[in-house]
Amino acid sequence: LRARAGGAAPVPARRHPDHALVNLVALVGFVVILYGAQVANFGAGLLCQGFPLCNGRLAPPASTMAMIHWTHRALAFGFAGLVLGLAWRVMRRNSALPGMRGLRRSVAVTVLLTLAQVGVAAAMVLNLLPPTLRALHLLVGTAIWAALVVLAFISSRTPAEALNGEPAPAPSRMKDYVS
Repeated sequence: LRARAGGAAPVPARRHPDHALVNLVALVGFVVILYGAQVANFGAGLLCQGFPLCNGRLAPPASTMAMIHWTHRALAFGFAGLVLGLAWRVMRRNSALPGMRGLRRSVAVTVLLTLAQVGVAAAMVLNLLPPTLRALHLLVGTAIWAALVVLAFISSRTPAEALNGEPAPAPSRMKDYVS
């Protein structure tokens, strides 16, 4: 992110087709973080032993506290799937289009952080929640949230491509000043 001499970057008249998916990924990521905070605050981390299953089962546990952990895991796996789906869609687009390089880079960082988080989560649960891995899980989760905020910002500034594959025309600067 860099400042421009002429003011803020213009918001494109039409956003790229994956912008809604980017926003959905950010929303689901936020919900996963909220559930993760509940798991930590209620001490529900050890109520779902094993990985990727919870206590050797795919079905949700009967305990309310274990259900919070199970829901966090289910949402996290759904989030990882959404991130990978977004990456597949974005990487297929023409990288020469305006803003696509930054969007691709931001998606790649989000994918790497998400995969790292799954690995840390697995190690954390399989080793009975050592403090070092719990801190690392929090750190990577925070980095994912920061990456999602940056991704949403970059996505909002990435214009749609025209039907013939050429970049969409840049919006008028006058639209930036007229509400």
